[in-house]
This record gives sequence, structure tokens and C-alpha cells, in this order.
Amino acid sequence: MKIKNKLQELKNEYPELNLKALVIKNNDLNFAFTLRNYFGVTTIESNDYQGILYQRITQERTIQNKYPALVIEMIVDTEEFESSSNRAFYLVKEYGI
Repeated sequence: MKIKNKLQELKNEYPELNLKALVIKNNDLNFAFTLRNYFGVTTIESNDYQGILYQRITQERTIQNKYPALVIEMIVDTEEFESSSNRAFYLVKEYGI
């Protein structure tokens, strides 16, 4: 499913939230996702972020002789996400679509 379609689906489901889609294609960011039972934690540059409603991580591996970048797609509740860290505002501004 394309990120814009998923964003529209979530906006219809949660009209009270201010949702924004982010597409991160930056090899220089340290990104980690930990899942235990139903609880997931996403960290970017060692900062824990809240307010993530959807995320998808993909990597193109068909390109030879090159280390392909991960593509991280997220849909976030901007109010909760931006209150997670000082850097969250800049992530939304830089990677928001």
C-alpha cells in the first residue's frame, strides 16, 4: 500500500489527529525498532519517539556493488511525535511529504 493511501485511510479513521507522513531515505541516521509482544519502540539517533501510528521499513537489494539505503515510511500524530524529542520537529519538516 502506498504511504499516501495509508495516510488517507488513517485520517478517515482518526479525524481528530493531525497526521503527517514521513519518508526517510538517509543512511546517516541511526534507526532502531524493537518489538516485544504488542509493545514497539522506535528510536532514531537514540531518541525514543511516540505518536507513530504506522511504519514500514524496506530495502532494495537488487542493486549490485552498492549498499542500498533503507527506506523508512512512517505516519505520525505530529503533536505527540513532536513532543517526544527536540529533534522531532526537524524530522517532520525535513522528511514530511
